Amino acid sequence: MTTIFTETLSSDNNGNTNYSFRQVVEITGNAQGQVRVTFKAASNVSTNGNFTTNHCAIGISTQSTAYGPAGGPLALNTTAKPVELTFGGVSGFNLTANGQTIVSDWINLSGFTTTNMLVVVMDWASTGGGDAFIGSGLSNAGLWYLASAATYNVAAPTGSWSGAPGELDGVTLIETQAAPVTVIAMPRRAIVRPRRKISWSN
Repeated sequence: MTTIFTETLSSDNNGNTNYSFRQVVEITGNAQGQVRVTFKAASNVSTNGNFTTNHCAIGISTQSTAYGPAGGPLALNTTAKPVELTFGGVSGFNLTANGQTIVSDWINLSGFTTTNMLVVVMDWASTGGGDAFIGSGLSNAGLWYLASAATYNVAAPTGSWSGAPGELDGVTLIETQAAPVTVIAMPRRAIVRPRRKISWSN
């Protein structure tokens, strides 16, 4: 298992209910077959409301920089439909305690190198306070956000997205590991012995 992105978040950000966030992060390692992501709630969710998402996903950015050239494709787009991140086999999560963290299940994602960037998608729930830890002024991440949207399963979402360079919400760690090898047991074949021909003579 290898850490390919980590960031210490130090501030709080709330009021994100019913938004779709697409966060573009630089990575420090190549794909090994699977990834998982750690999310962290703010330090005052008990006051401002839970960190609640309907769906989260991850994909490979179409660009190698968080904010592309003017008129070019936005880095919030992914090369293919993002892969949903599940938590204990279910979609989304609800963090109710101050500073609480949750780690996604391992999911299959390959084909990226350190020249790529990854896009972590968070579709916030319409209830709760939408409160997550936030980092700002970062050199290795950027945020795109759109109200009243859900884009966890869309490679190139439409709409008038807003950008927050150097901002990161709720994502503290991305790890990769080799996908487990599946061993298929082959059925044992019955051994059929030829019957010996018996000759009778007088």
